[in-house]
Amino acid sequence: MIKTFKVIVPSYSDLSLDMQVETGQRHPVHILVDGRPLHQRIIESYAAGGDAFEFIFVLPPQAPGLNMPKDMPVRSRDLRMQSSSSIGETVAHALQELQQGDGIIVHMGDTLLGFAQPPKQDTVFVENRNDLYRWTSISRQPAGDLKILGDRDQHAPAGERQVCVGVFVFADGALFSSLLRQALALQSKGMDPFFIALEQYAAETTMNLVAPHQWYDFGHLDTYQQSRMRQQNLRHFNELHYDPERNVITKRSRHVDAFRHQVRW
Repeated sequence: MIKTFKVIVPSYSDLSLDMQVETGQRHPVHILVDGRPLHQRIIESYAAGGDAFEFIFVLPPQAPGLNMPKDMPVRSRDLRMQSSSSIGETVAHALQELQQGDGIIVHMGDTLLGFAQPPKQDTVFVENRNDLYRWTSISRQPAGDLKILGDRDQHAPAGERQVCVGVFVFADGALFSSLLRQALALQSKGMDPFFIALEQYAAETTMNLVAPHQWYDFGHLDTYQQSRMRQQNLRHFNELHYDPERNVITKRSRHVDAFRHQVRW
């Protein structure tokens, strides 16, 4: 029986310079999403799970503190680390707080997902993409294992692959923690230790590959703009659809009179 899921949110690395200029923030969890910082939005996305989730945001010492409302329904804290050279090292720093029986969710700090229900089973959330240089691609092998095909591969052949969108669920927290420590000890100069541990974990248990209901990526300038459009705070009588391919916004409403008033305004 899993006691608690530790939701580890790595946000150690700086945003790109163009993202810093655009957002006014240095670290992704501070980006404003519809008037509230992304770290609050991430927590809200797990609200349906009640108190089963405890959040640990990992930041460098100089990063601003997190702005948490007093009525936030879950436990959360920010954890500072002096230096980190990989996602694996950042996650491992937070795993020092792992308790016996805890599960682990690694939720990247520039990512927001729409969950039908907050995840509690071994899962990697994925989407089909062809711009593979942006994300880490992944595949299920014939034997059922998972294989990391490339870490932001800029030379991959044309065509779509499943990519990791930034949320990973490990129901056996102790097992993943042990595998991550082993991967860090290897000091490999290739794949990030986090993904080495992910492959090894998937070799010992079955991990689901699941497409999220919504995926908002705030880590790249173009996907940031697209995510902002899709996160618009609409008036209650409007429906808004953004088509990123044609760059067209379509607005609809069943409340005809209210909609007409808005158009005239």
